[in-house]
Formats: sequence, structure tokens, C-alpha cells
Amino acid sequence: MCRAKVAELVQSYLEAEVDELLGRLRYERRDGKRIGFRDGHDPERTITASIGPIAIRRPRVRGVAHESALIPKYRRRLPSIDKTIHQLWIEGLAHRDFEPTLRGLLGAEAPLSASTIARVNAEFGAEYDTWKTRRLDGNRYVYLWVDGIHLGAGPADEGRVPIIDVNSAGG
Repeated sequence: MCRAKVAELVQSYLEAEVDELLGRLRYERRDGKRIGFRDGHDPERTITASIGPIAIRRPRVRGVAHESALIPKYRRRLPSIDKTIHQLWIEGLAHRDFEPTLRGLLGAEAPLSASTIARVNAEFGAEYDTWKTRRLDGNRYVYLWVDGIHLGAGPADEGRVPIIDVNSAGG
């Protein structure tokens, strides 16, 4: 029942995106120039949500370019799944433990292969590398907190230095 409601909510969001793009509701006529029109739905497909696999039908639009902000055309997961994978990666979950952990959270039928998890982690790793090597000059920092952590696992002399900052814009 919950899975059906989540699928219904995602489907409603996809329909609302098209309504906003076209500037009118489904079956509503608009005076003046038409900006594209609805063209049915794509075939039903399964995507992975935080509650498990759900079935959706993406609305099609003709006459104007459209890409869903929630689920781009070939996307197989909701963004919340990638965020969960990123969080598990940050928490230090071993690569071999991702699949069983996510299957426990999302259900046994969740389509998450080891290669999918590795690809998401690689994307996040590249984003993280860019973030951690960014230049800090040019920003005004109100607060900077630095601490050292010695990790019990891994090489004996391995440590980490987390840094938390608050800039003048509040970020």
C-alpha cells in the first residue's frame, strides 16, 4: 500500500512538471499561442525509490524540449537513493557491504548491482575530490572548527582531520 502511494505521488509530480511547462492543466485549452502539447505516456517502467521498486509512466511532451527534474529520461533511481549511497560511503561502509545493506533497506527486488553502486560512489568520489581541493581564499569565514580523529581500523598511523566552517553567507 505504501509503495503504491509513493508511486502515485511520483506520478503526480511528473504530471505537475508537464502542467507547469505547458502552462495549463491536462485537457485544459489555452487561448493564444500553444507551447507544445501532451503526447500520452512512455511505457511503464520500474524505478528504485526509498521504499523499494515502484512503477511509473513518464508523460510525453511534443513541440517543446522537456526533461524531468525528478527523474531524467534514463534514470533508474530517485535522487534519495544516491544520497543514501553517498551517506553510507561517508560513514565508511565497505564496498562489498553496500549491496546487502541496500537490499535490506529497499527490498530484495531492488535493482542495485555492484556496478551501479560503484558508479554512484565514483561520481560522488569525483565530486568530493573537487570539493576538498577547492580554493578557500576569497571567502570570509566567521567560524572554523578543526579536529583530529585517529581511526581504529586500517593502517595503525592513519588519521583524519575534519574541518567545519561557517562563512559570512551562513553556508
